[in-house]
Amino acid sequence: MKPRYAFEFCDVTSLPGGLRECLYEIMEFCNSGLRSFNGRAAEDALSAAREHGLNTIVEVGAGRAPLTTQLVRTKCIDDLRLVPCDLVPNQEVFRTLQQLHPQTVDPIFTPVDLTQPQPLLRKAVIAFVGVMHHIPFHLRVPIISALHRSGSVVIVLEPLARSWRSMFLASLSLFMGLLLPLFYLSRPGNLRRFVWCWLIPLAPWMFVWDGIVSCLRQWTAQEWRDGLRAAGVDLSTVEISSSLHSTRVCWTATDNSRDTAIVGAR
Repeated sequence: MKPRYAFEFCDVTSLPGGLRECLYEIMEFCNSGLRSFNGRAAEDALSAAREHGLNTIVEVGAGRAPLTTQLVRTKCIDDLRLVPCDLVPNQEVFRTLQQLHPQTVDPIFTPVDLTQPQPLLRKAVIAFVGVMHHIPFHLRVPIISALHRSGSVVIVLEPLARSWRSMFLASLSLFMGLLLPLFYLSRPGNLRRFVWCWLIPLAPWMFVWDGIVSCLRQWTAQEWRDGLRAAGVDLSTVEISSSLHSTRVCWTATDNSRDTAIVGAR
């Protein structure tokens, strides 16, 4: 039985489609509108690729591929290969990105389960953007251990932190959800936003709950160090930083070609 964590509402298959779209739009509004989290994530991944001479950026647990979407808006990525992937790939989003940018976007359309032996692409920037807090605690060290043998640069970027300040700021997203219909008036979907944000305002409250639970599921800096150490990562290669409302962890993995193969199924 799949464990439930009283959040991740967008993964609930019985959720009305209009309500799910509103939740995604509130997330976009918060991470790309009010704050530049997605933009900074793209800059971080691109900088890591340039610094380490890598030409592939893999967006793990991509969902609707916010990192890849942000990167394709950058003018200096013609020499890069962008690879969105997920345990449950969003076929429609991945296909659209590939059709719009066939020379750059190369999605993996088959499930990529990091708990299984199948590895990621080697020699790449592997980016977890708003993903790590979704991974069950007991699976994090095994996943980090597997990634550590990929010969890649791993970047974990979270738009939240486990702190009272972050939870307070996450609670303020209630107002972002209530304001969403006004800010997105020029977009299709006004009726569903009116219904789920105003008439039956489930979307703002669900988003607030999801944000607070996500804060509680974040690792602290010490927990990151303990987890990385348990996975065999040399802590001298690790950078851990946090701000008022975000967390960043980056490390360089070892290159063990015998343990890692390229995911080729598409």
